[in-house]
Amino acid sequence: LKPDLFITDITFSNDTPVQGDSVLITVSVGTNGLFYDTFEVAIYADAIDKAHHIGSGYIEHSPIKEPKVSVLFFTNDYGGVHEIIAIADPDDNIDEANEGNNEMRKEIIVLTVDYLINSAVETIDELGSSHHLDMAVFWLERAQIEYHNSRIDKAVEYLHRAVDEIWLAGKYEDIIDSIIDAMWVAVRDEPAKEIADVMEMIVHIRTAYDLTGPADELLANALQ
Repeated sequence: LKPDLFITDITFSNDTPVQGDSVLITVSVGTNGLFYDTFEVAIYADAIDKAHHIGSGYIEHSPIKEPKVSVLFFTNDYGGVHEIIAIADPDDNIDEANEGNNEMRKEIIVLTVDYLINSAVETIDELGSSHHLDMAVFWLERAQIEYHNSRIDKAVEYLHRAVDEIWLAGKYEDIIDSIIDAMWVAVRDEPAKEIADVMEMIVHIRTAYDLTGPADELLANALQ
């Protein structure tokens, strides 16, 4: 009998990190126990080559049924949707019974202001045209311009206006969540007073519109 190595799971310490966060990636590996040599588990982002190599861990023969390796993923140079790729024994040093089950892929979303605004605009475009939806897109595009010009207070103001238009257009909570997330991401590196003001604004928006959803988790993490 030949040994067999296979990836069983990829988990992230944070499934939706904000750009600049560090994420612990943990890869679980299954084996049939018939190996005696240490083998590598390599982890990549988006492509399998040296430039996209995040890191590697090594597994030794042991009684552990499902050994794991972990590496830190620094998101400074990433934004939006990316694919994490884990490969057991990437150089085929171990002669296995099945070489085709050594790889697993999983998406991770790295939040940026641009990604969140663009996602909101794309969703609005799919809904079609109306006065309030068109005005929401107008304010989102203005907010993006102000953000790139480092006028964060104006960007947040225009994002707030976009939320109001979306609510009037039909209470599309998923779009509002993206916009609220963009508010938080826009100010998270600003001075404490500006962060506190925006957090207060977000709490007010979510309370006034009686919103519950994904943004609550981001807000809870921000307030810790």
